Amino acid sequence: MILRRLPALLLSLMLVLPAAGQTVPRTRDFRPLCDTLAARLKRRTTVDFRLSVSRIRRNGSELDLTFNANLSYFPWHDDDVQWFREQLRGEWSFQGFTPGRIRTNGYELDELVTLSVQVPRQRHGHPRTDRNRHGLGLYDTAQPVRMLRGLCATSSRVERNLAGG
Repeated sequence: MILRRLPALLLSLMLVLPAAGQTVPRTRDFRPLCDTLAARLKRRTTVDFRLSVSRIRRNGSELDLTFNANLSYFPWHDDDVQWFREQLRGEWSFQGFTPGRIRTNGYELDELVTLSVQVPRQRHGHPRTDRNRHGLGLYDTAQPVRMLRGLCATSSRVERNLAGG
């Protein structure tokens, strides 16, 4: 008689008692965090979009977050990415987990950094007027050029397009 009731008793205990491991927060649990980050991004960049977490993936003790596409519309620079990660860590309230990778619109947040152009140095009191080999008057970039996925073209194709052919 006791053996017949044992499976039902074990099943009811499993449902009533919390699991031994920590449960991963749901996307709706991130609403206050997203609202705070969106307000801070608006103050920093003047871009006003609604942010939300659309996907959460547990990676050990880290939570990899995928935000909606609106996060990719901000003008990202190197210092902005670092600032955003600091803001995220500062507002983090999920015990036992730390923020992991940040993705949006199919890209890692680091991949959305736009190129920054160095201010031209002056030569003998005159602004620098060097031109690159295509005659476009572009100055050296502060970091190597990285093309986004899907936008790459061979250098000969680029040269033909710049030459007007």
